[in-house]
Formats: sequence, C-alpha cells, structure tokens
Amino acid sequence: MRYPDWLPRPKSWLQAIVLTICLMPLVIAAIAMGFVASPAVLFTEHIALILLWISLVFTFPLWIFAHIHQYLWGEPNPKFPTWIPSLKSWGESIFAAVISLLILLVMALYTYIYLEGTGGYTDYRWDQLTHANGDKLAICFIILSAYLYHLKYLIAKRFDPKRFRPTQKP
Repeated sequence: MRYPDWLPRPKSWLQAIVLTICLMPLVIAAIAMGFVASPAVLFTEHIALILLWISLVFTFPLWIFAHIHQYLWGEPNPKFPTWIPSLKSWGESIFAAVISLLILLVMALYTYIYLEGTGGYTDYRWDQLTHANGDKLAICFIILSAYLYHLKYLIAKRFDPKRFRPTQKP
C-alpha cells in the first residue's frame, strides 16, 4: 500500500509543529511589547529605534528559525563558524517566515470576512473571537503549514525524482 500523495508526510507535520512552537514566543512577545503599533517608531527621527525595530521584527525570527533548523535537520557548513547556520538552514528559515506570514494573512482575512458577514467588525468582537478561538486558530495554522511543507516536498520530488526514489529490496 502506497502512502497517499494528498496527505502530508510525518516530517511535514513535525516541521509544522516545530514552526508553531517557535512562533508562540514571538507572538507573545509581539503582543506584550505592542508590536502592532510599533510601526509608529518608523516616524521618529531616531535611527537607532528604526534599526532596533527592523532587527527585532525581521532578522531575529529568521536567525532563530535558522538555528532551530540547523539543530534539528541541517548539516553545519565547515566554511562558516559554528554560530552561523548553513545556507540551507537560512533558506528554510526564510521559507518558514514566508509561509507563516502567508498563513497568518489568510487566517486574518478569513476572520475579517467572517466578522463582516455576521454583523460587522468591531474591536470587541475581534478580541472576543481571537481569545475564544486561539486554540482553533493554532490547529488551523498547524494544518495549513503542514500542507505547505508537503507542497514544497511534492515540488522538490517532481524536480528531483532520483533523490526521492524508494530503495529497491534485493
């Protein structure tokens, strides 16, 4: 019996769960530090605040994802020092950031459409929906990210079939 192509592989599920676990502290920190309103920092004339905001919002999560990928699945690059992940790990961290943003945008759009269809968008209803359904949103995030990781696997399998060919038993 063959493994169905439409069902994500166990590695895809594991990558999705690791991505979700890695995002939880970032989301909690973003809520605690008020990063929703932090683009207002960009309107100041202090270059240090702008650089700090850019490093915290963009580069720090990529660096964390790259180190986690290096630790779990990557091989270190002998040309780099040990504290710098390999280029493959950096690529995986960029992919993780892209799918995270894509899924979060899709979920926010779906939630907004749902709120508009059921009586209008208000801050109270948004807070009530997100606080009451945070676990459901996390499960949706895991499922969607597992399918996106599986899609990446299928695309790689299509372009490099020798790497994914099953071994022949003698």
